[in-house]
Parts: sequence; C-alpha cells; structure tokens
Amino acid sequence: YRPVIADESWESDYEQESLVGARVIWYWENNKLIVNKPQVTIEDGLVVIQVDECVVKSQSKAAGKDVLVYTGVVNANGRAYYFTAESTANLFHQIGALLAVLKVHEGNRDILVLGDGARWIRQWYKNLPITRKMLRLCWFHLTQTCHELLTGGFGYSVGLALEGICLKHLWRGEVMDAVSAIEKRAAEVINKPKYRRLIRYLK
Repeated sequence: YRPVIADESWESDYEQESLVGARVIWYWENNKLIVNKPQVTIEDGLVVIQVDECVVKSQSKAAGKDVLVYTGVVNANGRAYYFTAESTANLFHQIGALLAVLKVHEGNRDILVLGDGARWIRQWYKNLPITRKMLRLCWFHLTQTCHELLTGGFGYSVGLALEGICLKHLWRGEVMDAVSAIEKRAAEVINKPKYRRLIRYLK
C-alpha cells in the first residue's frame, strides 16, 4: 500500500533533504519501500578514513633532527588508498579529491573517520560539509593515553587497577562512568597535571 502524498508536501520534504550529504530516510521504488539504513561495512558503501601524524628522522641536516609527516589511509570500494603530505592542509586536499571521485558529496555514502583525537583531525571533521559522517577515537590511542596518564597520575599500582575499570566502561561507551570512577580516587593522585589532563581528555 502506497499512501497518497500531496505534491506540495513531497516537494517540501525533498528540498529539506537536498543538503550536501543529506540522508534520504525512505523512498519508493517499484512499489516497494526502500529504507536507507546506515552503512556499517565497506561492502555497504561505507568509506573508512584513518589519518595520523608520524615523526620520522630527517635525511637533511638543514631540516632539523625530526620531520613531521602526515599520513592517511582511505578504504572504499574494496580498495585501500594511501596518502602522505608535509602538512595537514595538503593531506586533506588529497583525501578531499578522492572523496569527490567517490561521490560522497551526493549523500549516498557514510563516512567513518578514525583518529587519535588530535585537534587538527577534529577540526577537519567538524568542517567537512556533509551530514553522513562519524568520528571514532582509535582504541589503540585511547588505551595508550589512559595507561600513560593513569599510571603517571596515580602511580603504577593504583593507576593499573583504575585502568582496568576505566577501559571496561569506555569499551561500553560509558565515558562519564569512567570519569566518575577516576574522580572517586582523586585523593590518591600523585601528579595533578596528569590527572587533570586525563579528565579533560576523556570529557
């Protein structure tokens, strides 16, 4: 059964969904209702982007001891695309060009961005002019940072015990429960700057 939709109502709905990357909630095709479900795998059309910065030894004395290199990997259509650049702007120009080729701006693909939580990644993600996007913190970087700041802030034995509790909550997405568990042990802090940094990081 297909409900009757007034032309004015249909045009209004279409205009609202015509934003860049807007999700089409449902549509009719061959008398069947097609629901545009979130894409969760690359086979569904999902585009997975992982970006990071790497410190490498300089091959030129004039460039200094270390050099920052920005890297990106994009997985889409069963392929992996690799990018490197000397600046974040150049890296995102390259990735943006590929996203245009993949027609992400037409709104028929979801994007998943994986990163270590760095500000330059979050800023790019925030300004990416599409709606079908998600940003996820890399679990490796999350556990690494929690371990470093918990053991540094509380000492090794207390920090390690808190790490098990904290990561169990974080794996379930219970961020504020993890923060509460840490704050309950605030009297045992031995390094306040690392403790405050950890709380800010999690929040």
